[in-house]
Amino acid sequence: MKNVSLTIKDKKLLFQGQFTKLWGTNFLDKAGKKQVWEWVEKKDPVLIFPITNDDKIVLIKNFRVPLGKYMIEIPAGLLDKAGESVENAARRELLEETGYEAGELHTLKKYGAWGGITSMCAHVFIATGCKKTQNINIAGDDTEDITVIEIEADKLLDFYFALPEDEALFNMNILGIYEIAKAKGLVI
Repeated sequence: MKNVSLTIKDKKLLFQGQFTKLWGTNFLDKAGKKQVWEWVEKKDPVLIFPITNDDKIVLIKNFRVPLGKYMIEIPAGLLDKAGESVENAARRELLEETGYEAGELHTLKKYGAWGGITSMCAHVFIATGCKKTQNINIAGDDTEDITVIEIEADKLLDFYFALPEDEALFNMNILGIYEIAKAKGLVI
């Protein structure tokens, strides 16, 4: 694989909001021409792929304001609490968004979540032995509208193909993490 070298010059803060910063990074492209790349800085997210003892995947249907639509996702949240470990954040977010607790967390490699638009790196866990411990109406915090969905693992692709796009968008990370869980023998 050829390694192309772009030269980063400097970055300028274009906007700062409550949770995000918008940066403009000046760089020289391959031809030596000055360019600007605009991107967003936000706290890193933690993603949790929950699997119950009876091989059900716990998903959420979550309203996403930027899209103006619901999305089918795995539980997730930002690493925004001072002093909280990544693992504790994963356990907290799983419980807050689904009412489930993880038996065991299996750490995957973190990855650049959306490298063309943000510097965020996602910390990913597969949670096995998940048990519902809170039988309350889970809704996340006041900015979230969440419905918990349990899908039999071997029916996950059927669920994806049958989901009407006008009902909700489907986060494709789910299928990738599912394949990793299968390869690790954590799910059927």
